[in-house]
Amino acid sequence: MKALKNFVLTGIAASMFALCGCQLFGGNENETPDPYKGRITQSADWYASQARNSSGEQRFKWKMKQIRKYIADEETEKARDLISALSKDAKTDVQKAEVRLLCAEYYSNTASYDKVLKYLKGVSTAGLPREEAAYLYMYRAKASAQTGNTENAVNDYIRLNSYLKGDSLVKNQKDIVNVLAGKQKEELESMIGSSSDELRRGYLQLAYIRAGGADDADAAEEQWVKDNPSHPGRLYLDPDTDLSLIKIRSAADSPAEALDSALSGREWTGARHIAVLMPLSGKFGSFGEAFRAGIETYRGANPGAEISYYDTNGKDVIGLYNDALAKGAEFIIGPLLKTNVARLSEVDTSVPVIFINSNEGTGHGSFQYFYALSPEDEGADAAMKIRDDGFTRPAVIIPDQQKGSRVADSFIREWRNISGSSSVPVIRFRDRITLKDTIASGIRGEQAPDSYYIYASPLESSVIRQEIKSITGRTPECYITGRSNPGISNASVERTMAGMKLGDMPWMLQSSDLRRTARGALRHSSSDTLKFFALGYDSLMMVPNIKQLDGGSSVEGLTGTISISGNGSVKRGIQWITIGDSRFLSGKVTAVSPEFRSGESSAEAAGQPDDAGVQSDAGAQADESARAESAIAEDEPGLAPADSAE
Repeated sequence: MKALKNFVLTGIAASMFALCGCQLFGGNENETPDPYKGRITQSADWYASQARNSSGEQRFKWKMKQIRKYIADEETEKARDLISALSKDAKTDVQKAEVRLLCAEYYSNTASYDKVLKYLKGVSTAGLPREEAAYLYMYRAKASAQTGNTENAVNDYIRLNSYLKGDSLVKNQKDIVNVLAGKQKEELESMIGSSSDELRRGYLQLAYIRAGGADDADAAEEQWVKDNPSHPGRLYLDPDTDLSLIKIRSAADSPAEALDSALSGREWTGARHIAVLMPLSGKFGSFGEAFRAGIETYRGANPGAEISYYDTNGKDVIGLYNDALAKGAEFIIGPLLKTNVARLSEVDTSVPVIFINSNEGTGHGSFQYFYALSPEDEGADAAMKIRDDGFTRPAVIIPDQQKGSRVADSFIREWRNISGSSSVPVIRFRDRITLKDTIASGIRGEQAPDSYYIYASPLESSVIRQEIKSITGRTPECYITGRSNPGISNASVERTMAGMKLGDMPWMLQSSDLRRTARGALRHSSSDTLKFFALGYDSLMMVPNIKQLDGGSSVEGLTGTISISGNGSVKRGIQWITIGDSRFLSGKVTAVSPEFRSGESSAEAAGQPDDAGVQSDAGAQADESARAESAIAEDEPGLAPADSAE
């Protein structure tokens, strides 16, 4: 509950729902400790006395009711102080969610909708009493609508249907249609055409009529009723409609809610239907096809789940996501483009999603994970490796560009975390002509570096090491990562880099039967497509293991040792070898078991090293690898997926 330590109150405005003075569900008038059931009829002092005379869960509930009374009476400081105190008493996940719900109620009453979303971000309804879950959906829906996030608002309003009755249910239909009607007619028409969910499509059609999309609105509404005889939207047209004719979808009926409960405490055995959102055509189609080949290869050894593929090239990612859910998807893998990731991550994706990219924010849903080939992560791994090897004065050598700066920053942050020192010289080179003078000015001094992390192509890395040796008179300790990988078959380049420590995904360091299988499955076999193959393979492997990974365990994959950090970032611990040491790993490969394991690994013989190689030209290979990493990790002109690529 660290976020609640900064709980700051502002002036109270008019209540947006009159939440504390009315009831959504017909509860009785007898006072119980259930904070969101029935009316609040007593004074705050009376609720305080009930709390003092109670203990455990009952005491916690009475305090919640006391806070709700303070909010209703606009006792701002008292509400703030008691919320802060109650947050310290919240021990269970449900209690922590309830404190956040109180924060959302407070900020709803102040019309601070961004703060409502902040406190409800990622909060699960699993375990919450029915009434509290309903209020959570209502606060979040209203806040999403007020901040322009129509998709999230409609999702939560639809979930809210199953909790309401009478006038409240009628009002909810108006809220859904009104939110959608704020869109342009052309956009609504497009959304209707792409939606395969009958419930959602019915609301879209009503919004289209309300927005002036029909020449004869009355006739259009009559036809809509004939086409949708049991749709709850009928209450929008006629509040007196016989409720026995209306079919309300229960929130628990959706795969989203079932998985939310499963991942929040019940046994999780995997998804029955997985949707993959990837570019399968266009500029980045080769990446998507390699990713799909990796998924299908893992699936071949571990059959069971139904997998559907959606080509994101030129498509609306939100529409594809909604279509996947309507067809029963219980888990989403993708999308790839950063713009698509940013857009979908802001939707309340209450089915788990493994995005194949990083994200500037932390996402909206409870179970959003971000899995990218990040050079910044490799920079941090290099810092840990250098420290583990006993060196204390590293230097970082990077190209003078934005991407190189980010890698250097990541290295320095990690070095500061593990050593307490941020004094790491960064040497930036621009070209071969000035390289020697640049290095010389960066490494001379009373305390010359005792090790170097080089972020450069294989050829550049080789030249840089030679320049350092010519300046210092000794062979330097050099560490490189994926961008510098010369490839197993590039013997000539490998000889010039012999002795360097190389960190990369195990898949790119080792020869194996699986790798030869991948070559056969890929139309264009290169280092970038092989990396995407490994990403696809490991992404599907994560699905049945997601709960354990989310709980702090790890599993060995083709891309490295996979774990998940607190913000949903998927980490992959890379493997380190010495170039020229028995031709990398002498044909040994780490086996990837289809079963979940907590950090254990085994090895198997894997035949001869790859004769064909990834590419014959080391520089071209490194450039392609950089493009592949960029396709996942960033949007840079010439290197990464531009917005127009899909």
